[in-house]
Amino acid sequence: MCNASFKALQEGKQLHCLATKLGLSRNIYVCPTLINMYTECNDVNVTVVCYNAIITGYAQSSRPDEALSMFCELQASDLKPTDETLLSILSSCALLGALDVGRWIHEYVKIHGFDKYLKVKTALIEMYAKCGSLDDGMMQFANMSVRDTQAWSAMVMAYATHGHGSKAISLFEEMKRVRVRPDEITFLGLLKAGLVREGFEYFYSMSDKYGIIPGIKHYGCMVDLLSQAGRLDEAYKFIDGLPI
Repeated sequence: MCNASFKALQEGKQLHCLATKLGLSRNIYVCPTLINMYTECNDVNVTVVCYNAIITGYAQSSRPDEALSMFCELQASDLKPTDETLLSILSSCALLGALDVGRWIHEYVKIHGFDKYLKVKTALIEMYAKCGSLDDGMMQFANMSVRDTQAWSAMVMAYATHGHGSKAISLFEEMKRVRVRPDEITFLGLLKAGLVREGFEYFYSMSDKYGIIPGIKHYGCMVDLLSQAGRLDEAYKFIDGLPI
């Protein structure tokens, strides 16, 4: 992409800006070239940004193995990851269901001080839940001194996906008591809790009480709820009402 020398760094940055304008800054083919260029030009900060971009790109493209491989490469280069790096890596562990790797990443988080970031703590809850260790996710949530909407929603979803519908609903009630406003993910977890009567209540309260427009995933959860309860006519009505 550029003559990898200090004199060519500005030219390389111009090309990087062009890639960004074209929406290619996270492209998994462009990013390795940017990494090589910035590494050879000794621009460490931007090199880490490029690593983050490609790790995030792999994670968002459901290519977790490659994201983890790139994280190992980042470590081997003696560059320091950021909180954004850890968010993508924890997401990759969740996609893989790789509990052992997730626990190793958790130790890395604690050793290097990334547990001060609320988003990283929330990502740990999600990772443990998706890797099958609800107890570890519960422990993370219990140890949080500050909890935002995303943290509460992650725990509601964790309970729901592990078949603890009543606990998901109880946690939501506690969330309301401490005046934390729910979001669309909170309601997705509540609908996944598998309780039909409560599901109807939560589905309609989304827009009526909280101004949140149900999305296709919320409709899908309602269809699943009704189908599993044998209420197929109502399920078909929900399918007809799906937003297009």
